Amino acid sequence: MTAPQRQLGPDYAKMFGIVLVVWGHTIRGLISAGILPDDSAFWINLDRAIYLFHMPLFFFLSGMFIQQTLVKLSLFDFLKRNILIFILPLIFWSYTQSGIQFLASSNVNVERSLEYVLFAPFPPKQQFWFLWSLFLITCFSAPVLKTGWGKPVLTALALVTVAVMSVGTQLDSSLINYKMAGMTFGEAFFFFPYFVMGLLLSASVFIKRTSGLVQTFILFLTAVAGYLLLYQESNAFYYLFSMFCVYTSYQCIAFVGESMEKRLTETKQNHALLSALHRFFIFVGMNSFIIYLAHIIPEAGIRVVLLKLGLSDALLHIAAGNLAGLLLPLLLVPLNVFLMRYWRLARYFIPVRRLKYE
Repeated sequence: MTAPQRQLGPDYAKMFGIVLVVWGHTIRGLISAGILPDDSAFWINLDRAIYLFHMPLFFFLSGMFIQQTLVKLSLFDFLKRNILIFILPLIFWSYTQSGIQFLASSNVNVERSLEYVLFAPFPPKQQFWFLWSLFLITCFSAPVLKTGWGKPVLTALALVTVAVMSVGTQLDSSLINYKMAGMTFGEAFFFFPYFVMGLLLSASVFIKRTSGLVQTFILFLTAVAGYLLLYQESNAFYYLFSMFCVYTSYQCIAFVGESMEKRLTETKQNHALLSALHRFFIFVGMNSFIIYLAHIIPEAGIRVVLLKLGLSDALLHIAAGNLAGLLLPLLLVPLNVFLMRYWRLARYFIPVRRLKYE
């Protein structure tokens, strides 16, 4: 398959999203370690801005492609695939990460007990809540979509979810908290509307020229600024700003990716640097899943090494943590290629994609 046939907007969006994930966890780790102040308005607002839309964006992107997958697979095969691509890596990486944290307990921000390690996969902990939530959402949505009324039913359920979550926090319900954080099944309920949003709005990018990009980006920034200025821990408030930011950010970054591809395809000039950067962005986006699974380990590791060397400069830690978290997991790509020669199941434990339009 040739490059122009691939829809590159989602790859660029995943690249953008995973960069924000790594950044957010790096900053939170540095705050927990005392390298950055925990009462700084700058870092607090930056954290709020990132968490406003970066994980909802991944649920949105997942919803965009579920119908394409269901066309190719029976419901049974889809559910079996879900176990392989979500539950196996959840178990493997939960044990791997928590095990390393347990062994390095004197150097990490939060000590892990042996009991924590033994029960690491369930209920899902740390960043692995996302895999569990997406597993639940897709397993629920697939049989509904196999019926003739799939989209309308899921849309109605998403609207009900938004209403229940919004009213729940307004009434201080004990069953509903802000973003359902830390609740084994609650997070899947909370982020379900973003998945349905991706299902419904998976059409092509509506921005057609640079002026449209600028206008949409300004709207996005205005929404983020409004959210920060009016900030409140309310699900209704979060949904309102988050959904707008998810859609506008996707449109902007997808337009940039598709415009870059178009320029490189149509121009006769040699843009070696631009082409290499474009391919790298695609590669990062394609491998956002393995980065998500593995980034905490090198990110925390580089922080420990720098502190052991007596280096506590915040900017150094920010740069090193982000680069380690984003780039070192990509070394698992050649490891996957090697293991796949002998063990085909390696693709599920180390889920990577090589840079080809597959």
